[in-house]
Amino acid sequence: MPGFKQSSILFTLQGLKTLEHERVVKPTGPDRLLHQVESARIDRERRRQRESQREREELARIEAMKQTEIARALADADARARLELLARQQQHRQRLAAIDAEARARRQRLVGRLAVLVTLAVMAGAIGVYVFKVRPESERIQSAYERLVLAERKRADDVEQLLSREQARRQRLEHRLEQTETEIAALKKKTAFRRRH
Repeated sequence: MPGFKQSSILFTLQGLKTLEHERVVKPTGPDRLLHQVESARIDRERRRQRESQREREELARIEAMKQTEIARALADADARARLELLARQQQHRQRLAAIDAEARARRQRLVGRLAVLVTLAVMAGAIGVYVFKVRPESERIQSAYERLVLAERKRADDVEQLLSREQARRQRLEHRLEQTETEIAALKKKTAFRRRH
């Protein structure tokens, strides 16, 4: 649009210039005064158009500066918004990392506690098995063993008593046998002595 306005202004200026040139070339007497008035009017018109053109150019320059300033402000705002977005994303990532680390720590604590509980349960089970099964069984076996040892000792004592009685009896029998043998030898001597006599 500004190009179109400039070309139409230039066309109008060229047309006025052509008209003025024709009047300047043809002026005569009273027309000369008219021509001078007309020329002054044309000059004023040209100045007004030039001022108008300068004002339009100045307005266009100011508008361009405004647009440039607006574009710069928008670019700055966009850059600030992007930086803010990046900062927020970074904070969000840091929060997620912190939450993840905290969740991992929580899981590790939970696993540790669970391991302690399982260990305690296993120990309690082992103690329970020992107290209620192994120990009574061991005590029963110990008691049976002690009864068996006691019975064996009694049997050994009985066997020892029998053995001592048998030894005493054997000694008596041996003693009797010796006496009998002595008596038989004495009788044999007597009988042989009698036979000889």
